[in-house]
Amino acid sequence: MAAESVRGKAIGPMLVKKALEDLPFNLSMGQTAQMRELQFALGWLLVGQVPEYALVTGTDFRLGKELPLGLGAIAARGLHFWHARLLAKAHARLQQSFSCNRLQTFSSQHDKLWEKMRESCRFAVIRDRRYLQWKYGDRPDSNLDCYEVRDASGQLSGLAVTRVRKASGVYPYSRGFITDLVVDLHDEQAVIALLVHAIDQCRQRGAQSVVVCGSNPELIRSLEMVGFVRRQSRYHFLIALPEDDSLDRAQMGRLENWFLTIGDSDADEYVS
Repeated sequence: MAAESVRGKAIGPMLVKKALEDLPFNLSMGQTAQMRELQFALGWLLVGQVPEYALVTGTDFRLGKELPLGLGAIAARGLHFWHARLLAKAHARLQQSFSCNRLQTFSSQHDKLWEKMRESCRFAVIRDRRYLQWKYGDRPDSNLDCYEVRDASGQLSGLAVTRVRKASGVYPYSRGFITDLVVDLHDEQAVIALLVHAIDQCRQRGAQSVVVCGSNPELIRSLEMVGFVRRQSRYHFLIALPEDDSLDRAQMGRLENWFLTIGDSDADEYVS
């Protein structure tokens, strides 16, 4: 990330070039078009655009300005009730009850949760407790909230990180984001329960819509079951790989083999 005062100068390219020298395995997500062109020139590869999904959770949601005000309000209300119906069906699909608790610190239980998750996805950033604490716990200036979901027996089933942004001049309604997820992707019940509770937490804080990114096919299937609909993708995922014969470059070049969320980019701090 380059400060606004030095953008357009050589600082950004120097940082990217230095990163390739010191850490030859690099991932990038959420960059500008200008930075992508620079990265391509340095040998980075585009894996794909990360799918983005949205769910309407409140009646104050507004569609784009391209629609007349009255028609936009009617369409937004229709989306709200349609999504509410799908969300209710997702609730009913759960075969047991799950509880949700807010988190501030992470423990060895979250390491065990990550171990389950890593077996269910091919490529992903490590999401153990050290990473979670660094990324989400030790950030007093952040508006991120962390929640864990447990099943009826008290077993840890999943972890979600959310954010709610207040209404602004650009968006006249509050928006929720599911920034990150840690869950066994093969456990459909756990994934749906985690999504449902993350949505509920955003809605309780006034969010009129909830947005989540996801590239994993099992996660995407659960998102659609809950009621999320795909919208235009904004995040380009690039990789820079070292010359290493042990790496499966063909598989790494397929977006569906990666587990990616908004949290995999610093865009989780300024996402709009």
